[in-house]
Amino acid sequence: MIVVTGGAFQGKSTFIDNTLLKDRTDPLKVSGRTATFEDLTRADVAEDLQEWVRGLIVSCPTEERGTFIPRLMALADRLIAANPALIAEIPEMGCGVVPIDADERLQREAVGRLACRLAAESEAVYRLVMGVPRKIK
Repeated sequence: MIVVTGGAFQGKSTFIDNTLLKDRTDPLKVSGRTATFEDLTRADVAEDLQEWVRGLIVSCPTEERGTFIPRLMALADRLIAANPALIAEIPEMGCGVVPIDADERLQREAVGRLACRLAAESEAVYRLVMGVPRKIK
């Protein structure tokens, strides 16, 4: 697995396309906005994983949100096992004002924890700032 992170509009997708996928023909790219877990297990690239997490939170009953993070970590472990070659694009979140909305706070925490879990198991992690990639693992 490879994790690519950075702030919004910092060149993550361009880096993935021009560097990490340059020798692959017809890679399967899925968006976290529409992807199911099964889609992620088959993809070469998963973009906008924060949106996948948001979808999981929205579909989670309010009374079960207290156990959301452990269940997400279990899904992360299943994803790592099912698709160890995945390129995961996940933005940095949480570098600003803490949201008032509880669901937005949960999403920030969940995305951060997911990024940490994926990065810990990845062979490489890249962070992009102003279009410049830096390999941090």
